[in-house]
Amino acid sequence: MAKKLRLVLTSIAVVLGVAFMAGTFVLTDTLGHVFDNLFESTTRGVDAVVRAKEPFEPSNEQGGGENTRPPVPDSLVGVVQDVPGVERAQGNLAGYALVIGTDGEAVINNRGAPTLGLPWYPKDDTVNTSLELAGGHQPRGPNEVALDVKTTKEGDFKLGDKVKISFSTVEPREFELVGTFLFGGKENALAGATLAAFEPTAAQEFMNRAGQWDLVEARAESGISETELKGRIAKVLREEGLNKDYETLTGDELAKEQADDIKANLSFFNTFLLIFAVVALFVGAFVIYNTFSITIAQRIRELGLLRALGALAI
Repeated sequence: MAKKLRLVLTSIAVVLGVAFMAGTFVLTDTLGHVFDNLFESTTRGVDAVVRAKEPFEPSNEQGGGENTRPPVPDSLVGVVQDVPGVERAQGNLAGYALVIGTDGEAVINNRGAPTLGLPWYPKDDTVNTSLELAGGHQPRGPNEVALDVKTTKEGDFKLGDKVKISFSTVEPREFELVGTFLFGGKENALAGATLAAFEPTAAQEFMNRAGQWDLVEARAESGISETELKGRIAKVLREEGLNKDYETLTGDELAKEQADDIKANLSFFNTFLLIFAVVALFVGAFVIYNTFSITIAQRIRELGLLRALGALAI
């Protein structure tokens, strides 16, 4: 206690070193949990999906390779719909759709956030229930669009406005804003992404998927589990000779795969922080060791001096 400042500084070094490493794990685990919930929302209401197989193993360098999976034809929807136990089957996709605000600037809430265009089926005729109507109505024609609530606010739009949207393969177009929606029941569930929903056939045209989908989603009839439905669809694909080109997953498996891909892309971030945590612990340990070494050395001298004074007193 005679060296209070040294004691405080030593304690701070210990606390900072440990807190840095603990904070690193807490941060990365929290991000992972966020993405788990996010992709559970993207497959809400979906019991099984059918998609094309990857033509080759994608590269995993620098945290994961790009998607090289080809689209599936419209006809596959009918094949899946005819599988015993399938209540409803629909195609789904996601593509580039950049929303331009009323100020003429792109509506992007966070730098690097995705700008997605999606199909939106009528409420009573949909498999994927991740989109929830918040105002107006769903798009019913090729010149109508619905935006997520966050994008609507950021772009300063209101129902009935004209919204300009740019696409990657077709010329920019203006649409009438007829509705707003929540994704997964939340206003900003996609962490800054902008979402534009179109009538399904129009979405295929704008996303360069005429007559095609990214995948086919299916909902099971009452009493049939995801795993059972997956097995039934896989069996039909084998019988039709389509299993060489297509694969079947449950909705939960797809959500987990997507979340794991994102986590893999974040692994470099975790490693980066851990390196600093290890450095902090090393520096803290070095400071602590030297502090105690100096303290002990000083105490030895003090004890020696006290002994000498005691001997002289005797």
